[in-house]
Order: sequence, then C-alpha cells, then structure tokens
Amino acid sequence: MQAPPQSSSRSPGSAAATKRGEPSDNGALEALTTLTIGAALAAPIVVRGGFTPVSQWVFVALSLAALALAAFGSRDALRVAAGGWAPTVLAALGLLTLASAGWTEVDPGAAVRAGAVVLATAALALATAAVAGRRGPLLLGFVVAIAVAEAAFGSVASLLRDEPFAERLGGGWRPGGTFEYSPALALLCVTALPIAVAWGARPRAGEGSRVRVALASAATAVLAVSLGLSDARLGVALGLTALVGVFVLARPLGVERRAAGAIGSAAIGAGAVAALVLGGPTGFGVAATEGDAARIATLAAIVLVASLVATVVAGIAPTSGPADRVAPESRPGRGRPVATVLAAAVALVVVGLAAGISSEGAAEPVGVEGDGGITHGRTEQWSAALAAGAERPLGGWGAGSYSLAAAEQGASYALYAHSLPLESFAELGLLGTALVIALYAACGVAVWRARRSPVGLLAGWGVLCFGFANLVDWPWHLAGCVAVFAVLLGVVLVAGLGDGLRARPALVEP
Repeated sequence: MQAPPQSSSRSPGSAAATKRGEPSDNGALEALTTLTIGAALAAPIVVRGGFTPVSQWVFVALSLAALALAAFGSRDALRVAAGGWAPTVLAALGLLTLASAGWTEVDPGAAVRAGAVVLATAALALATAAVAGRRGPLLLGFVVAIAVAEAAFGSVASLLRDEPFAERLGGGWRPGGTFEYSPALALLCVTALPIAVAWGARPRAGEGSRVRVALASAATAVLAVSLGLSDARLGVALGLTALVGVFVLARPLGVERRAAGAIGSAAIGAGAVAALVLGGPTGFGVAATEGDAARIATLAAIVLVASLVATVVAGIAPTSGPADRVAPESRPGRGRPVATVLAAAVALVVVGLAAGISSEGAAEPVGVEGDGGITHGRTEQWSAALAAGAERPLGGWGAGSYSLAAAEQGASYALYAHSLPLESFAELGLLGTALVIALYAACGVAVWRARRSPVGLLAGWGVLCFGFANLVDWPWHLAGCVAVFAVLLGVVLVAGLGDGLRARPALVEP
C-alpha cells in the first residue's frame, strides 16, 4: 500500500480543530496572548476601575496588542470567532462613536476615546475567542481572582470608612474597591460567584479536592460578603440567582449538586450575617462601633466560618459524580433548568424593583443622605435622554454629551443617563440605538448557543448580567467592567461553536 503523502504540514484533525475556533499549536505564543489578555483585564480595574482617560487608553493598547498576538498565532481561529455578530456590532458602534467626534457638543477627544474603548472591547473579545478553546477555564479563573481581590479590598475599605474606595450612602458605608462605585463592584462579584462555586464543586478525586473546596468556599464567601455590605438590591437578587442556578444546573455544569449546595448556602449565610452585623447605617450593627480592628476581625471570622462549614458539609456528601442522588429519569432536560433559572432571575429582579420603588419615599434620619430607592433619580435621567434624542433623532448630540443634552431639557445634572439604549439615543441618534439593540440581541444569541457548554454557561451568565446592569446603570463607561465583559464574551463565542470548549471542560473535571 502506498504511503500517504507527507507534503502537508497540517493533519486533518488539526485542520478540524482550527475550524472549531481552537488556537494553533504554538504554545508559547498562545501563552503570551493569554497573559496579554489577563493584563488587559486587570489593568483598567486596578487603575480606578477604568474611569480615567489614562486607564482607558491602557485598556485600548493592551486589547489591541492581544488581538495582534492572536492574529499572528491563529488567524483561522480568529476568522471563525469574527463570524459572531457581537464583535461586528461592537466594531460598528465604536466607529459610529468615533465619527460623532465631528458633531459632538462637548470635547471631541472624549468621543474619540470612547470610540476607541468600544473598538478595543471588540478586539479583546476576538483575542479571547482565539485562545479560549484551551485557555477558557484559565481566563475565567482570572476573572474570579480579580473579583475576590476587589471584593476583599472593597469590604475592608468599607469597614475602615476609607474614601474613595468605599462610599457613604443611605447612612451606611458600601464597598467600592478600585472602581470607587459600589454597583460596579457588585456586578463583578455577581459575575464571579457561579464560576467560583462550580470550580469548588467539581467531582472530587484525591485529598486535593478538600483544599479546592475550602478555597472555593472562602472565595465565594468573600464575594457574598461584599454583596451583603453593598446593600444593592438587584445585585443581591442576581447573586442569589447565581448561587441557586449552579445547584439547579448541576448536571449540565458537570458539578456535584450537594457540594454546590454546601458552598452556595454557606455563601448566602456569610453575606446575610455580614449585612446584619457589619452593614447598615453607621452606629447600627453589632460591630459598627467596636473600632476598626474589631470590624476586620469580625469580617475574617465570617469568611473563615463559612469556608469551614462548606468544606465539612461538602466532605460529608457522597462522591457519586455530577448531580448526585438524582435519578436519570427525574433529571430535567438541558433546556428546562436553564429556563427555570432565567425565570427565577426575572422574578427576583421584579421583587427587587418593587422593594426599591416602595422605599423610595422613606424618610432618612437627619444628617444622613438617602439612597433614593432603586431608581435613585433615574426616571428623570431617562426622560431627559428621550427628550434629547427626540430633539436630534438622526445623529444625536454626539458621544459624551448626555449631561449637556439633559441640562437643555431641564433635568438635574448627571454625567450619564444610567441606561445604555436611552443614552445612545440621546448621543448617537436612531442608528446608535439600533446598534445597541443589535448588540443585546447578538449577545443573547451567543449565550443561547453556548448553553450546552459548562464554561459557556458560566461565562454567559456574566455577559447577561453586564447587559442588564447597563439598562439601569453605567458600567459601560468603566473600562474595567467592559474588560470583564469582553473576556466573557470571547469565551461564549467559542463555546457556542458546539465542541470547541465542550471537548475540554477543564473547569469541571479533575
């Protein structure tokens, strides 16, 4: 029999892998690309959350560098990832934002910088997708590590009453971390929660699994404590949904249900105890007046006890594998539990909105600033954005000009509209609004396609949370939040290819 020709340098198997969006076999270049992505993720968060021009330009430079490395190392994988609609829509939105520098009512340089950040978001998502076939779980680990560090830093700052890393609102001190904004830190915590739980609840093998459960429990408790101290109603609701979701979706995630329940329950307890003992208005709470050392010691004790309890309970659980003690015939299909978790998220969000609106008119003690309920004056900002967009529906007022446009409508001063679609209508007109709506749709489709991948489910949760937060807040303008979104979106894009990440669920296998 004649030997097969040796002229081809690529085997059919490797060609098929490339078509699935997996990176090339150049391990050193892939590792360098991954490190650059990690730098693009961490740098804007460390430098004031990505709010300053310097941190935003650093994010742009690192994101473009990551894209250049990814393109050099795996062009085929990059082309496959670029087939998703989300990066294309992001690029179009970035170009429109850049173009608006020609007619903006404020500093054209700010519009250029804003457009560059949006383009860098698309670049970072594509670079992540190029290496996520092998490095997806590692990149999610980066997100968790940064979130835990930020949560710990912000929580300690709130107990030390250290501005600007904690903010005083509603009579209490809330953790802000380097974001200097409590809702942004809460969003990061909510994004990382299910990833940390899933890592700790992997099927156990050997003595090292107990250490992993302890570490995951401690990390999850730190995130939950930060959420509890933040007093963010929607953040807490989404956090509860994430913890319950990992338990409900144990089978598609490939994790042990009892271990996930133990870690999640301990985290809920830690967050609740922290909110009751350390949170609330200054002067209330058992440890609020006991001095800095006592408050820090109490915080450490809460995290330690939660970790110990979760580790002990998870160790008692049998090691029969994913979704243990669930009979095959009683296990729901993949689509039903996902829908259940999404329905629970919607229900909790509605309850949070109702609670916030009902408390909006509550009087605060003399000398204590109120938090204004969950809308916090947003209805006036939204109305101003609609009026401003209606006045200039074609091109809007230009990127970065919402505050001026709102002032023209008689609204009180606010830098952002606290709603990305409405702000886009005011600043970029109907075309900008259409692109933002298309971005939401493209991200939703990408997450749905990735639902059969464990890593895709975990990353998709963060993408959805980022989209929801931008309906009622302004994390879109914090390059740190945007960097997390871009990395998660890149992982989701590859997971949605069908078997790029599903073939390597390293996050949930020993």
